[in-house]
Amino acid sequence: MKQDAGTAFNRFRNDPSFQRGFESGGSLLVQGSVVVGRYGRAVSEAPYDAEAEREASIEQERALEEWALENHCWVQDIVSSYHSLGFRFYGYGGEAQVYAEGDKYVHKICRIEQYDSLQRFFDRIVIQNAMCPAASLLVEGFGRNADGDFVVLMRQQFFRQAHLMNEKEISLYMRCLGFRKIVDESYGTISYLSDIVIVEDLHPGNIWMTDEGNVVIIDGAFFFNTPNLGRGGRFAFEF
Repeated sequence: MKQDAGTAFNRFRNDPSFQRGFESGGSLLVQGSVVVGRYGRAVSEAPYDAEAEREASIEQERALEEWALENHCWVQDIVSSYHSLGFRFYGYGGEAQVYAEGDKYVHKICRIEQYDSLQRFFDRIVIQNAMCPAASLLVEGFGRNADGDFVVLMRQQFFRQAHLMNEKEISLYMRCLGFRKIVDESYGTISYLSDIVIVEDLHPGNIWMTDEGNVVIIDGAFFFNTPNLGRGGRFAFEF
């Protein structure tokens, strides 16, 4: 399916908050979505096929790497580049290696394998930006890490930890947003579901409360709850 920027925006035309989340990810998120959208799989009510998603992602990564090289947003040696800019190593997250730019921004080197495809990783950015605009992720570039994994480079505002929310506080906050809590006893994991979005990995280190009393979602795992995931979702992309 051929896409342009207008078509990419139209995927979210039924929800202004997702449109704003998409736009706040920056021009590289928009243009990158156009590139990978040519190799995306149509969302349907057929059962989710992770293997087919990963096969599509290989084509998405190849196409985006080629485009990024041509458009000067592919970073060959990411860590050296960050050091040359004066960024200091800040820590590791579940999917990211994080560098700090003073107390202004953090820069994240994010792997995508948790999402099966690059398109779904881009969707994850849109959801987080929509849910917490104050901690929006801005796509800065693309590259590969030392292991050869495709990574997306992102910038986020730096927040000083004021209060790490505990599990009870997180559950109450998410319930106020309209999510229901699902506990998987066999794996010891917690998911928060609405009929539009699935949020996982929302542990106390990923959601904070600032001194002003504002809740900030720093990280997590975010998915559109489409019917083919079999989790009661009804989100459907528009094309």
